[in-house]
Amino acid sequence: MSESKENRRVELNGAKLQGVLELMETGDRFSFLALKDAIASQLSSLINLSTVLPIYLSAHRLELKQLQESCLTFSDKNAAAILQENALLTLPEDALSQILQRDTFLVEEMSIYRTVLLWMQENNVIESDLLRCVRLSEIPSQFLVDLSEPNGCFSETEVFAALKIRIKRNWEAMRPRGRIERNKNLFDYEECAFLQGNITWKQVSNQETVGDPLGGVGREGIRVRPRVWSGGG
Repeated sequence: MSESKENRRVELNGAKLQGVLELMETGDRFSFLALKDAIASQLSSLINLSTVLPIYLSAHRLELKQLQESCLTFSDKNAAAILQENALLTLPEDALSQILQRDTFLVEEMSIYRTVLLWMQENNVIESDLLRCVRLSEIPSQFLVDLSEPNGCFSETEVFAALKIRIKRNWEAMRPRGRIERNKNLFDYEECAFLQGNITWKQVSNQETVGDPLGGVGREGIRVRPRVWSGGG
């Protein structure tokens, strides 16, 4: 049975979003592809803060790549507001991961971490791959030390590696006070300040960096090579 032009037209004005999404999924279920594509095309123009996540979820389930990308692009531009939406906590793990892992999703990394924790609590999950979306090396050092187990969700090795990247990345811009000699790093001193408990800055500096050997990748997609201060005047 062929679909007429009249049947292919989908008027969305005044329609409830949920009903429209159900109609699109019905079109997919019964292989009314023209109907599904027509709805998906018009949904792109209806994306706003209150509709983007329900539309994205349907697009994700039906593998509508273009509609998904429209939703993700909108989310990138409204990242902080998106993280405040309760509907975010109802997304499947893989769907939420696609949002949080994007370089263009510009928001503070601690906000990403808190969102992941909320999602895990809401969905009664103890471990989640969503934690991989958190870029530890983008989190300020004063917060990093609290993210290691048992209070946080990351191992000491992961936190140490992130601290090492941050310290080396910013070292040239720092002028620390203390016992510093030319061509000798602060880390080379045995009696250096304690970071937490019995952990010293020297121990942090000796940890092997895991992951990207060039350092972290910021949310703007800019790769930063870690640098070590060499005591230049």
